Amino acid sequence: MESNKHRFSLRENVRLRLLKDMLSGLKINFPDVPNFILVVDTLTTRIVSSCAKMIELLEEGVVALERLDVTRKAFPRMHAIYFITPTESSIGSLIKDFSNPKEPQYGNIHLFFSNHVDNALLDKMSKQRLLSERVATFKEINIDFLCPDSNLFHFDMPDALPVIFSKPDLPPSKKMEEAIAYKLSTIIPTLFDYEKFHIIYNKNAANPVSERVAKILKERVNRFIELKKKQDEDVNDEPPAPIKIVVLDRSFDPLTPILHDYSYQSMVTEFLELKGDMVEYETEDASGKKIKNTATLSDEDDLWAKYKHEFIGHAVMNVSREFEEFVANNKSSQVGSMDMSQLDLKTMSDIIKKMPMYKELMAKYTLHMNLLEQCKQV
Repeated sequence: MESNKHRFSLRENVRLRLLKDMLSGLKINFPDVPNFILVVDTLTTRIVSSCAKMIELLEEGVVALERLDVTRKAFPRMHAIYFITPTESSIGSLIKDFSNPKEPQYGNIHLFFSNHVDNALLDKMSKQRLLSERVATFKEINIDFLCPDSNLFHFDMPDALPVIFSKPDLPPSKKMEEAIAYKLSTIIPTLFDYEKFHIIYNKNAANPVSERVAKILKERVNRFIELKKKQDEDVNDEPPAPIKIVVLDRSFDPLTPILHDYSYQSMVTEFLELKGDMVEYETEDASGKKIKNTATLSDEDDLWAKYKHEFIGHAVMNVSREFEEFVANNKSSQVGSMDMSQLDLKTMSDIIKKMPMYKELMAKYTLHMNLLEQCKQV
C-alpha cells in the first residue's frame, strides 16, 4: 500500500530522485568517499527542504548543507555536491569558489543542475581551469519546480502573468515563455514513465502563449525521450501508454483568480497568511489576554492532510467529530459528565486539562479548531 501511495505523489517522486538518483548514485560511483557537503542556491534550497529531511540527507552521506550565496568555511579535501540552478549568478558563485588556487573551497565536486545548462554557461565554466579540473560529476538532474503539496507544483514566477500578457511578442515575453516551458518539461520525467505523448493547448490568435509554450515543451520532452532511449537497458520492456499534456494560459479561464475558495487550506493561506508551512494565529491565556503563536502545517499532521482541501464547514464538522470520537473511546470518569453537544474551544480546553496523558495529540485538535474558528470569523 505504501508504494501505491508514493506512485501518485509528485513530492515523493522528487524526494526519490534527489535521494536515490543523485545521492545514492554518488555513493555507488564513489564508494571510497564517506561523506559529502551539499551546496544549494536560493531555489534549490527550497526544492530540497520541501521534500527531504536532514536525517535522510545524513543517511545518504551528506554531513552539511551549505548555501552557495554566503561565505563558507573552506574544506579543500572534502567532496562537495552542488545542486544549483543554471543561472549567471549561481554559476558565478560556483566559479568564485575555485578562483583562489591556494585555497579552493572544496576538493572534488559533483555538479547537478536543476535544468538545462545553455552553451554560454558551459563555455564560461570550461574556461575556468581551477574549476573544471575538480569536476568529478556533471549532470542535469532536471528538477526545476517547487512542491508545496504532495501533488501540486508551481514555478515561483510572480512576474509571468504581467510580462506575458502586457508585452506579447517582445523579447521579455518570449524569454518568459521559454523559461516556463523548460520548467514544465522537468515535471514530465518526475511524474511519468513516458515514451509517447500528446500536447493539447488552447489556440488564441490574440496572444498565442499556450501554442508557443507547447512547441518549446515538445522539443524539450523529445530531447528527454532520446536521452532516455540511449540510457535504458531494458529494451524488451512493454512501452508505457502515451500521456496527454494540456497547456492552458490564463486567457482560457480569466475568472478563477478573482473567485474566493472556501476550502480550509485556501482560507488559512489568505486570511491567516500561511507562509510556506508556517502559520501565525492568536489564542487567549488564562487571564483572557491574546497571545500570538506559530504552528507548522504539513502532511505529517494527519488532520491537516485529511481536511485541508475540504470546504471550511465540512472541515469544522469533521475535526469536531474526530475529537468527540477520540474522547468517547478514551473516556475517563472526569470527562464522562461533560456536555459534548456544543463543542467549542473552551470545552476542548477543559477536556484536554482532564486528559494530560494525551496532551500532544489533544493540542493538535485544539490547534485546528482554533484555526478553523478564526477562518470562519473573517
